[in-house]
Amino acid sequence: LPGNGMEIQTNYYTIKPRNNLLYIESFYSWDEEIAMDFAGDVRQVILDNYLGTTWAVLHDVSQWELGTPQINEIISRFLSTPLTGLLDRHAIVTGTSKIRIWQVENIIKDIDQFQIRLFTTQNQAMAWLSDSGYCLDPN
Repeated sequence: LPGNGMEIQTNYYTIKPRNNLLYIESFYSWDEEIAMDFAGDVRQVILDNYLGTTWAVLHDVSQWELGTPQINEIISRFLSTPLTGLLDRHAIVTGTSKIRIWQVENIIKDIDQFQIRLFTTQNQAMAWLSDSGYCLDPN
Protein backbone atom coordinates (compact mmCIF):
# COMPACT_ATOMS: atom_id res chain seq x y z
CA LEU A 1 0.00 0.00 0.00
CA PRO A 2 1.21 3.48 -0.72
CA GLY A 3 2.14 5.49 2.31
CA ASN A 4 1.39 9.10 3.01
CA GLY A 5 3.27 10.95 0.30
CA MET A 6 4.13 14.60 0.10
CA GLU A 7 1.30 17.03 0.69
CA ILE A 8 0.86 20.02 -1.59
CA GLN A 9 -0.57 23.21 -0.14
CA THR A 10 -1.31 26.38 -2.09
CA ASN A 11 -3.69 29.29 -1.49
CA TYR A 12 -6.14 27.62 -3.88
CA TYR A 13 -5.99 23.94 -2.96
CA THR A 14 -4.58 21.32 -0.61
CA ILE A 15 -3.68 17.80 -1.83
CA LYS A 16 -3.08 15.12 0.82
CA PRO A 17 -2.35 11.51 -0.21
CA ARG A 18 -3.58 9.17 2.54
CA ASN A 19 -3.15 5.43 2.01
CA ASN A 20 -5.85 4.43 -0.51
CA LEU A 21 -7.66 7.79 -0.33
CA LEU A 22 -6.55 11.09 -1.85
CA TYR A 23 -7.94 14.04 0.11
CA ILE A 24 -8.26 17.37 -1.71
CA GLU A 25 -9.67 20.73 -0.63
CA SER A 26 -10.27 23.66 -2.96
CA PHE A 27 -10.59 27.34 -2.03
CA TYR A 28 -11.25 30.77 -3.58
CA SER A 29 -12.01 31.37 -7.24
CA TRP A 30 -10.05 29.62 -9.99
CA ASP A 31 -8.93 30.64 -13.47
CA GLU A 32 -7.24 28.58 -16.20
CA GLU A 33 -3.75 28.97 -14.73
CA ILE A 34 -4.81 27.69 -11.31
CA ALA A 35 -6.73 24.80 -12.90
CA MET A 36 -3.64 23.82 -14.94
CA ASP A 37 -1.40 24.01 -11.84
CA PHE A 38 -3.93 21.92 -9.91
CA ALA A 39 -4.12 19.25 -12.63
CA GLY A 40 -0.32 19.08 -12.75
CA ASP A 41 0.03 18.78 -8.98
CA VAL A 42 -2.67 16.11 -8.68
CA ARG A 43 -1.13 14.21 -11.61
CA GLN A 44 2.25 14.15 -9.81
CA VAL A 45 0.67 12.99 -6.53
CA ILE A 46 -1.13 10.18 -8.41
CA LEU A 47 2.12 9.11 -10.11
CA ASP A 48 3.97 9.18 -6.79
CA ASN A 49 1.33 7.39 -4.70
CA TYR A 50 -1.38 5.52 -6.59
CA LEU A 51 -0.03 3.85 -9.72
CA GLY A 52 -0.97 0.18 -9.86
CA THR A 53 -3.34 0.37 -6.92
CA THR A 54 -7.08 0.92 -6.51
CA TRP A 55 -7.83 4.21 -4.80
CA ALA A 56 -10.48 6.85 -4.19
CA VAL A 57 -10.74 10.63 -3.96
CA LEU A 58 -12.48 12.81 -1.40
CA HIS A 59 -12.57 16.34 -2.84
CA ASP A 60 -14.06 19.03 -0.61
CA VAL A 61 -15.08 22.04 -2.69
CA SER A 62 -17.44 23.50 -0.07
CA GLN A 63 -15.07 26.50 0.43
CA TRP A 64 -14.44 26.91 -3.29
CA GLU A 65 -15.81 30.08 -4.90
CA LEU A 66 -16.20 28.70 -8.43
CA GLY A 67 -14.06 29.36 -11.46
CA THR A 68 -14.04 30.82 -14.93
CA PRO A 69 -15.93 28.81 -17.58
CA GLN A 70 -12.59 27.76 -19.12
CA ILE A 71 -11.66 25.62 -16.11
CA ASN A 72 -14.55 23.22 -16.77
CA GLU A 73 -12.89 21.66 -19.80
CA ILE A 74 -9.42 21.61 -18.19
CA ILE A 75 -10.61 19.73 -15.10
CA SER A 76 -13.01 17.50 -17.03
CA ARG A 77 -10.29 16.51 -19.51
CA PHE A 78 -7.87 15.85 -16.65
CA LEU A 79 -10.39 13.59 -14.89
CA SER A 80 -10.82 11.62 -18.13
CA THR A 81 -7.13 10.78 -18.60
CA PRO A 82 -5.98 7.15 -18.37
CA LEU A 83 -3.82 8.18 -15.40
CA THR A 84 -6.97 7.90 -13.28
CA GLY A 85 -7.57 4.35 -14.56
CA LEU A 86 -7.53 2.57 -11.21
CA LEU A 87 -9.55 5.30 -9.51
CA ASP A 88 -12.63 3.58 -8.09
CA ARG A 89 -14.69 6.25 -6.33
CA HIS A 90 -14.62 10.04 -6.38
CA ALA A 91 -16.68 11.81 -3.72
CA ILE A 92 -17.15 15.56 -4.05
CA VAL A 93 -18.37 17.61 -1.07
CA THR A 94 -20.16 20.64 -2.48
CA GLY A 95 -21.92 22.15 0.50
CA THR A 96 -25.38 23.50 -0.31
CA SER A 97 -24.62 26.23 -2.87
CA LYS A 98 -26.79 25.62 -5.95
CA ILE A 99 -24.40 27.49 -8.25
CA ARG A 100 -21.40 25.50 -6.97
CA ILE A 101 -23.29 22.22 -7.45
CA TRP A 102 -24.23 23.38 -10.97
CA GLN A 103 -20.62 24.11 -11.94
CA VAL A 104 -19.33 20.84 -10.47
CA GLU A 105 -22.06 18.92 -12.31
CA ASN A 106 -20.99 20.60 -15.56
CA ILE A 107 -17.36 19.61 -14.98
CA ILE A 108 -18.14 15.93 -14.27
CA LYS A 109 -21.10 15.36 -16.62
CA ASP A 110 -19.14 13.28 -19.17
CA ILE A 111 -17.11 11.22 -16.67
CA ASP A 112 -18.01 7.54 -16.61
CA GLN A 113 -14.72 5.70 -15.96
CA PHE A 114 -15.34 5.58 -12.19
CA GLN A 115 -18.12 6.21 -9.68
CA ILE A 116 -18.45 9.91 -8.94
CA ARG A 117 -21.00 11.38 -6.53
CA LEU A 118 -21.78 14.74 -4.97
CA PHE A 119 -22.49 15.18 -1.26
CA THR A 120 -23.45 18.20 0.80
CA THR A 121 -21.37 17.15 3.83
CA GLN A 122 -18.03 15.46 4.37
CA ASN A 123 -19.64 12.90 6.71
CA GLN A 124 -21.97 11.72 3.92
CA ALA A 125 -19.03 11.43 1.51
CA MET A 126 -16.92 9.50 4.04
CA ALA A 127 -19.77 7.08 4.73
CA TRP A 128 -20.01 6.29 0.99
CA LEU A 129 -16.23 5.87 0.68
CA SER A 130 -15.81 3.76 3.82
CA ASP A 131 -18.51 1.37 2.55
CA SER A 132 -15.90 0.34 -0.03
CA GLY A 133 -12.99 0.21 2.40
CA TYR A 134 -11.55 3.69 1.82
CA CYS A 135 -10.62 5.53 4.95
CA LEU A 136 -8.98 8.82 5.74
CA ASP A 137 -5.88 8.22 7.82
CA PRO A 138 -6.04 10.94 10.49
CA ASN A 139 -2.29 11.58 10.31
